[in-house]
Amino acid sequence: AFSFMFSTTPEQAKMGISQNTSALALMAKIIPENTGGFIPVLSVLLSISAILTSFFGIYLGFYDALSGIIINIADRFIVRGKKFNNFLPYLVTLTAIVLLWGWVVADVSTMALLQWTVGTFGLVSCLIPCYLIWRVPSLQKYKSPAVIFVSLMGFMLVVSPLFKLLEK
Repeated sequence: AFSFMFSTTPEQAKMGISQNTSALALMAKIIPENTGGFIPVLSVLLSISAILTSFFGIYLGFYDALSGIIINIADRFIVRGKKFNNFLPYLVTLTAIVLLWGWVVADVSTMALLQWTVGTFGLVSCLIPCYLIWRVPSLQKYKSPAVIFVSLMGFMLVVSPLFKLLEK
């Protein structure tokens, strides 16, 4: 980020922001043409790899979470066996497809979904770990001012969906 910042003028940066241009696309316009088209190709490859990496990271996290939910529910009603464990990946995939299909059909805004669910992130990622650090004796060694800061950030994340209600 710093190399891009130091190699562009403020006018070029403002132009890139106003046109919603990526940093590499902006560099492709700025760097002389004698590079043999290397920068535009690199820009496309970087964009594709970033999208794929992000997708697979989110998918694997979602897959593990959904597997855990299904196993938790199934353990309450049945004794899991080899057949269930073999069928689980198909069940998770089918559930994911149905959920995504429903999301598309319902035309749910991604930004609205993020705004409404960020409270859960604040609770799980900030407040619960901080609470455990204060309450569990083996985690006492991690007490520091940073825990208070993380708690405050978690509280802000938890209450932020309330601000969505105040929007006009």
